[in-house]
Amino acid sequence: MAFDAILDLINKGENIHLHFFGDGPMRSELEERAESSSVSNNFIFHGEVDDPYSKIKGIDFVLITSLFESFGYVALEAMLLRVPLISSCIGGLPEVISNETAIIFDPTIDGDIKEKILYAVSLENLELEKMTEKAHKDVISRLSLGRMTGFLEKC
Repeated sequence: MAFDAILDLINKGENIHLHFFGDGPMRSELEERAESSSVSNNFIFHGEVDDPYSKIKGIDFVLITSLFESFGYVALEAMLLRVPLISSCIGGLPEVISNETAIIFDPTIDGDIKEKILYAVSLENLELEKMTEKAHKDVISRLSLGRMTGFLEKC
């Protein structure tokens, strides 16, 4: 889904690079597809990394394409690091993100991910800064470790 959307956008002239982190079951298939494309340099496979936070800080957007997500830890990390987030709205992700804190797409709607990526790259820096600042404040106020453990202690 994300691979095809990014490939289509690149082929239409968008200057986008997609970084893959981790070693999921689709990695070899995606690497083969990237290598066979005419824009293979736009797809970067990192595998497992020791310091994911330095990698996250160095990219323009975090893209979460999950079709199942119990909580949304990567979304939480991106929000804490003030990196703009483009995310699916599946599983537990809506508990972490909102339309004010992320650019949200519906993976059940064909083409929605591509539309939201185009929207994200068209935003002015000030708009992105406002969104990431709101996301950061939201995480601190609603999902901080102290608040969550305090809630669990009351249960």
